[in-house]
Amino acid sequence: MLWLLLISAVLYVVLLGRLSLRVLSIGNDRLSIFREKKLVETAACTLNQKEYPPLSIVVAARNEAVHLKKHLMAILEQFYPTDFEVILLLDRCTDRSAEIAVALATHYPQLRIIEVNEIKAGWAPKKWVLTQGIKVAKHEHLVFTDADCIPAAGWLQRMGARMGEGNSLVFGLGPYLSQSGWLNALIRYETWYTALQYMGRAAMGRPYMAVGRNLAYTKTFFKEAGGFESHRHQMSGDDDLLVNAAGKGNRVGLVLHPEGHVYSVPENTWKDWINQKLRHLSAGSSYRFNSLFNLSLFHGLHTIFYISLVIVLCGTSWTPEALGIYFFRTIIAWVFVFLPAKKWRFNASLGWFPLLDMLYFFYNILLVPVSLVQPPKWKENS
Repeated sequence: MLWLLLISAVLYVVLLGRLSLRVLSIGNDRLSIFREKKLVETAACTLNQKEYPPLSIVVAARNEAVHLKKHLMAILEQFYPTDFEVILLLDRCTDRSAEIAVALATHYPQLRIIEVNEIKAGWAPKKWVLTQGIKVAKHEHLVFTDADCIPAAGWLQRMGARMGEGNSLVFGLGPYLSQSGWLNALIRYETWYTALQYMGRAAMGRPYMAVGRNLAYTKTFFKEAGGFESHRHQMSGDDDLLVNAAGKGNRVGLVLHPEGHVYSVPENTWKDWINQKLRHLSAGSSYRFNSLFNLSLFHGLHTIFYISLVIVLCGTSWTPEALGIYFFRTIIAWVFVFLPAKKWRFNASLGWFPLLDMLYFFYNILLVPVSLVQPPKWKENS
């Protein structure tokens, strides 16, 4: 069993190291972001104004009156060198969302409001709603985020720059805001751990998922992928299932710079977070075989390491050796997780890495199996 502990530790850090080095090797984004509009035309940028494509920003909202005004204004007030529109999709809202949106539209002519009052039978609500927004979008290049998210100041310019380079898909990062408590620490850690994997594999030319709160793709890509048709009934997967099914072979741009981050308000109870993760994880069973194999290998090694560690410590006399392997593996893994998070200023709560890494073991053995059998909901009021 000591050999199993050692082999799982070595293979895990090798795989983690490959992902980390890929993310670290992505060059510093030299696109200059200027908060003052007048400086943009005179300063040297990666792209000139003509190379920024017009954008349609698509935002789905389901009873988001609490967040809508502040968060939508953060999108509407983004500086972008060329034309952009914001399509707000109100999904059967019963709160003040429509009233707030109409008031904003009087001040922001680029805001278009689409009310969706019914969901077509056989469709997951969010996928049906997003499909309606994509149909009416004026522009070829589409950018997606959620109504409960706050983009950084340079988000739209950075996403547009990557689209202007000819990429069919653009992946951004979606950190969660910091709050006190262990739940928030675990949420921020798990979010970065996932981002390290999907960004690292995309950098290898093997995109398998992205997050819908910071994602862009072209209408052409969406049509050629068949839209959401093949997984329209699944509550989750408007982002990762689409990318997993059709992302391979397409040009993918990555936005890791903090000026391109989109921040989300985290869940504040364990129950809400568990329900959220079960919803997200439920899409995993529909991934392509290669994606499932790579994810199973990576997370399987993580799980095997902790199981074999407990067995060796409790049932053998190899305690010093086991602890040595544990500390070696934990220190190396912490370095590989920490360095890219620091480079891209991702809010990942890595000071408690050893404990959070153990908690992630329980996440893998408890939540992942449940997600495969429990039907998810997009929201409790959907």
